[in-house]
Amino acid sequence: MNIPDGEDRKFAYETLDVEAEFGRLLKDGDVNKVVLGSNFLEDKVGLEKKVKVGDKILLQEKTFEVVGITKKKGSFIFDNIVHVNEKPLEDLMGYGDDVDVIVVQVKNKDLMEKTKADIEKVLRKTRDVKLGEEDFEVSTPEAALETVNGIISGVQAFIVIIASLSILVGALGIVNTMTASVLERKKEIGIMKAIGARNSDVFMQFFIESGLLGLVGGIIGVVVGTLVGFLGTQGINSFIGSETIPEISLWLIFGSLVGSFVIGAVSGIVPAMNAAKENPVEALRG
Repeated sequence: MNIPDGEDRKFAYETLDVEAEFGRLLKDGDVNKVVLGSNFLEDKVGLEKKVKVGDKILLQEKTFEVVGITKKKGSFIFDNIVHVNEKPLEDLMGYGDDVDVIVVQVKNKDLMEKTKADIEKVLRKTRDVKLGEEDFEVSTPEAALETVNGIISGVQAFIVIIASLSILVGALGIVNTMTASVLERKKEIGIMKAIGARNSDVFMQFFIESGLLGLVGGIIGVVVGTLVGFLGTQGINSFIGSETIPEISLWLIFGSLVGSFVIGAVSGIVPAMNAAKENPVEALRG
């Protein structure tokens, strides 16, 4: 990223919210000097070695001295960025008057949409394009947030669908398991009724067993899900150089376990009713 000279330098640093954690930021007149993002210090940019203040790096076969490392921002872009003064970078890359990104800071966030519309109007006039035929894009933090929220909503919907299918499959599995259990334990049911067990007692036994079966599945799911969450987060952190920490909600875990028990118990209602209706004499013969 090119850093302009003079007052524009201060504006750039304030807008980008850049601070040096080690060394210093670039100054006017710095030639063949760079400031690197924090991931260079943590060996997360694929160089297979850490880069620190005072080291030399090559850019387009030209040697630059590292004079600073910026504070971590948790951004894949800013933590991997290389800051170079505008003149040395132009000499190095030869980009001339080409501009990829223009950053604008508004005085009041309430003027965000008006500022966006004004910029689009100026750019359409400057680039001689009509409304709807723009060859540029003006983005605001709110628009970026809406995009992220849209992606998150899509992921959440996908997870809900997968979870619903998992619940359905799990419930059918419990029904089949408990139905088979009733058939295999007919003599046990007959003995229970012969010594005085009521239909409600037999029903509650199989009903609770179904719930416990669902609870065991829920415990396994919580353990596996927690491990996947931690390992997945660590993998993402390693890949993009962030420091995200997974948040484990005890209330969510408790609710999941309660829900697992309830789903298991409800799935076992029909098999439990069939067990309660067993005739003790026929059950003992079976």
